[in-house]
Amino acid sequence: MNLNPAFATVLEPLGVGAQDFFLAASLYHAGKISFGKAAELSGLGVVAFRERLREHFGYAVIIADETAREDLEAVAELSDTDYLLRSPANARRLFAAIAELEPDRDTERDPPR
Repeated sequence: MNLNPAFATVLEPLGVGAQDFFLAASLYHAGKISFGKAAELSGLGVVAFRERLREHFGYAVIIADETAREDLEAVAELSDTDYLLRSPANARRLFAAIAELEPDRDTERDPPR
């Protein structure tokens, strides 16, 4: 694959590996590859990839509304706590609890309403 030479002047100030990072990030944001695969292709670890995503894009992990809804429903089913799904405030508390248990998961975005 040949890189357009004009990109070199844009990417150079962003440091070593910027080309791999931005290509991996673009494929991840387009939904073509998973977060883990993007981190691997970028040449960074998962935590470093997440931090660079936050640095350059303002957020790290993309959680689709349907995925979040399915996760909330699964938690409610497993813990027999359907009340979690009845209010956005309960859902936010659940997301906060998940964030404490899974520090690598980005829960900055609002849960589905």
